Amino acid sequence: MEILLDFYSKIPWLNILPIFLSVIIIRLFYLAFKNKWPELYFSVSDYTSLFISVSPIRYFSFTLLPAIIISSLILSFFVKNFRIQNLELTGLSIGLIHSLSTNGVAFWKLLSKNKSIATFFNKYFQMSMHAFTIILISLSGYIGGFLGKQKFLIPFIPTWAVIDNIWAALFSSILTVFFYKIYRNEYISEDIIIEKSKNSLSASLVKHLNTICEKYQANKDLVMAICITENIQRPLWVRKIERVKSYVFKSGTYGIMQVQSNKYIDDYKSIEIAVEEFFKNTASFSDNEITNLLSKYNSDSKFLYFAVASYYYLLPKG
Repeated sequence: MEILLDFYSKIPWLNILPIFLSVIIIRLFYLAFKNKWPELYFSVSDYTSLFISVSPIRYFSFTLLPAIIISSLILSFFVKNFRIQNLELTGLSIGLIHSLSTNGVAFWKLLSKNKSIATFFNKYFQMSMHAFTIILISLSGYIGGFLGKQKFLIPFIPTWAVIDNIWAALFSSILTVFFYKIYRNEYISEDIIIEKSKNSLSASLVKHLNTICEKYQANKDLVMAICITENIQRPLWVRKIERVKSYVFKSGTYGIMQVQSNKYIDDYKSIEIAVEEFFKNTASFSDNEITNLLSKYNSDSKFLYFAVASYYYLLPKG
């Protein structure tokens, strides 16, 4: 920390310029996706966000790689042309400023109960995700600074004579197109998203769901629709993080049904509790009654839209 404070107290303008330029290009990259990342880090209304969030590899690569790639390329250029020093700390500054201006703002909005940000069931887990991401992005910037001084990068950066005011925009556009083509694929289909979420549920969990629904005369399609939707918003890897969180903060929402509990419960137990408390004797409910029940269970418009879509997707065709 003392090293970082000393660096900031003596930071030259040649280090400020790559920090400013890198942060701007990173922001341009995310703006190109036209979503509210990272405020809605899981969004069932944006298919690009959905595709990214359901996989931990995609989620963290989308969150961390832009900071690493952009900071390393920008800093390698400045090393070649201006011989700037302290690249690791400069890279760390890039990651820190970017993360504080995005995840930091989202964290503050949650803390101050600002209504401009959507709050999911587990607000404190959402806050912890933003705090954890701030640390990871800052470290990504540090890695970018380390890579920026490696010789294998320097030859690929054009000289200052070629760099002008258009270069930043051109670089950002090329990078954005490259990443966007990677992430745009068949998963934009709503039915495919539902089917993929359904297929990712284990056979034992589905069997348990059917057993519990039969025990309490609950509508199986209704409960499965909720599981599918919650599995999209809170994939298995996220629920595992929630379990780790429970060792520190016991109270929260847990399991695939996101049931409120004062201690950790797994997916199986969450189904048992949710069905017994909310969905017993619903086997003969009409479609309108099902929709009303879903809105009472979770009134969030994005959840309701996808839960209803999942319910009708599960109904027999024809």
